[in-house]
Amino acid sequence: MFEDGIAGDAVRNEGIVGRLVEYFKSGIKHSGAIGIELEHFIVDRRSFRPVFFDDECGQKVILEQLYGVLSKKADVRPCFEDGSLIGIDGELYSISLEPAGQLEISIRAFEDLDSIEKAYDDFRNDICPLLSAFDLTMLTLGYAPRGRVRDMRLIPKRRYERMLSHFRKTGKLGENMMKGTASLQVSIDYFSEDDFRRKYRVGMKLMPFLKLLTSNSPFFEGDRNNDPLLRTRIWNETDAPRCSYPDDSLSDSFSFADYAEYACGQEMIYYPYGELREDRVVVRDFFSGRRIDDRDVEFVLSMVFPEIRLKKVLEIRGMDSISLKMSKPILAVIKGIFYNEDSLAEADGNYRFCMEELAEMNRIVSADGLRGRIFGRSVSDMIGDMLSIGMEHLVGSDRETLGDFYRDFYNRFYKKK
Repeated sequence: MFEDGIAGDAVRNEGIVGRLVEYFKSGIKHSGAIGIELEHFIVDRRSFRPVFFDDECGQKVILEQLYGVLSKKADVRPCFEDGSLIGIDGELYSISLEPAGQLEISIRAFEDLDSIEKAYDDFRNDICPLLSAFDLTMLTLGYAPRGRVRDMRLIPKRRYERMLSHFRKTGKLGENMMKGTASLQVSIDYFSEDDFRRKYRVGMKLMPFLKLLTSNSPFFEGDRNNDPLLRTRIWNETDAPRCSYPDDSLSDSFSFADYAEYACGQEMIYYPYGELREDRVVVRDFFSGRRIDDRDVEFVLSMVFPEIRLKKVLEIRGMDSISLKMSKPILAVIKGIFYNEDSLAEADGNYRFCMEELAEMNRIVSADGLRGRIFGRSVSDMIGDMLSIGMEHLVGSDRETLGDFYRDFYNRFYKKK
């Protein structure tokens, strides 16, 4: 029925679910590091109109010139598809392109936030002169500032062509998600399956607050946008089964196997290592009896899009793209809560939501922002609690960064009361 999978060291074993569970277990570590992915729109510096890959001064030319600069300074590896340079892998960070040419920097995980900032500053020092020469600039926004997605062109990557075709059938806003959005994503380590379970649950509970603090989408399809959770609405209208949280992920029994079942219950969109001959086949059926290797596992996990995604790290994915300067307090509160056992337990106990209440929280935040109220409390009060919990056990520059942000937040939303 299907083409056989990848040969080599791949083995037939307990199946794709079992392979995913083993993959998650292999990600258990104790480094306590934080990594980020930050996406940017490349636009004309004066009109803010988007630039596309095959334009005369588009991302193709920009990446080629950036590779020339970086290769003179360090060992970097070019990434090609069909003869086009679409990414650059380096020691401290990697560069890649999202569907409509949004430029993403993935900075490797560090235990201190200052090292993340330094790597990002190095990247900007290298790319900004290239952009300036073309009268272009980079913007960190949750949604494209100008243009409409129907007029935006995909980069030459087969994955994106097939995803776009699929999402046009599964929701109203899949094309908007692929072409029009940009995000800040933060990765954290988990120390055991129990630690994964608690961090996943706390991440879900804090996600509405993190999304609100990073809300940065003033435009939608060329018009003003007043929804602080615009990207959440877009994801909800993309492909609900693969973009929503797994069932029972707030429960005390949620496991690696549960997440694996969620990923393996999704419909296959395409298969990069062979032919997909049957429509509407789910992952577990597609891989039944096939050879499975780590590339298959990584592909399956890359094709689900909950706001907290499990790989060999936990990816916190729901936030808008914001500048690194504005990101640092967000990174600090994540570090302060998720890498201190007492703070993690306090956050877990302080925010007690079921799935329905979490959905209601998102609705209220979307409608009323910081002025919203739920469970008899204001959203701003609940965010203040989150910032306080995060700051409690931080030290040094991380504590100073979050402390400055907390004082500004307090002055804006409490002194006026």
